[in-house]
Amino acid sequence: MGLIELGMHLVRPGRRRQAAQRRPVTDTDVSLARNRLCRVPGSRRGPLVVCLKGVVWLTQRGDEQDYILTAGDWMAIRRRGMVLVQALRDAQVRISWKGRVFSG
Repeated sequence: MGLIELGMHLVRPGRRRQAAQRRPVTDTDVSLARNRLCRVPGSRRGPLVVCLKGVVWLTQRGDEQDYILTAGDWMAIRRRGMVLVQALRDAQVRISWKGRVFSG
């Protein structure tokens, strides 16, 4: 089982002795074969995870509930903590840092 880590952040220098703040720079479409995983950093302001095709399972650190998304479904991430997205069937997801759903 493979893991895809989304590295879609630019790091902006922070103040001295403070962690650098991260700013999302783009939306990303990810194709996942069955059982593949994608790890997405969660925050209070996003991202939006959109299932474009297939079926995916989402779980997030600190959230007791898991979620199943099918084509056309989306979920707004509104808490900090790593989000795991696993394809239950071959799938394509869009990770939208702009908070918009795009037609696919």
